[in-house]
Amino acid sequence: MLTSARIDALIAAYAEGTRLLETALAGISGEELRFTPGPEHWSIHENIIHLADTELVYAARLRYLLAEPAKIPESFAGFRWSRALDYRSQSLEGALTFFGAIRAATTAFLKTLPPGAWDKVGLHWDQQDAEPALRTLTAAQA
Repeated sequence: MLTSARIDALIAAYAEGTRLLETALAGISGEELRFTPGPEHWSIHENIIHLADTELVYAARLRYLLAEPAKIPESFAGFRWSRALDYRSQSLEGALTFFGAIRAATTAFLKTLPPGAWDKVGLHWDQQDAEPALRTLTAAQA
C-alpha cells in the first residue's frame, strides 16, 4: 500500500500538469504551434488537442477502474481521433480549458479516495501484466 505522503505527491504532480502545460506553451507563435514536421506527425496544436482527449479518456478509465473494473474501456487510436475529430481545426484555447477543467475535477476526485483505492489492479489494453492501475494512470498523466 502506498503511504499517504506518496499519494499526496502523486496527486500534486498530477495537479501541476495544467500549469506546466501553460508554461511550456508560453511564447510559442501560432506558426510554431501549427508546424507539422511531416505527414505522419502532429503539430504542437494537434498534440494539445490529443492531450485534452487523452485527459477525458483517462478520467473515465480511472472512474471505471473504481466503480466497474470489468468494464474499463480500452484506450483509443489517437490518429483515428485526430482525423475523425479534425484536430487541426479545433480550438487550442478550448482544448486547454477543457484539459484544465478535467484535470481540476479529477484532482479533487483523487483527493477523496481512500488509500486502498490506489492498490486496485487493472490491465491496460496493451499490457500483459496487471499492476496497480490508479497510481500508474495518475503518474503517467502527471
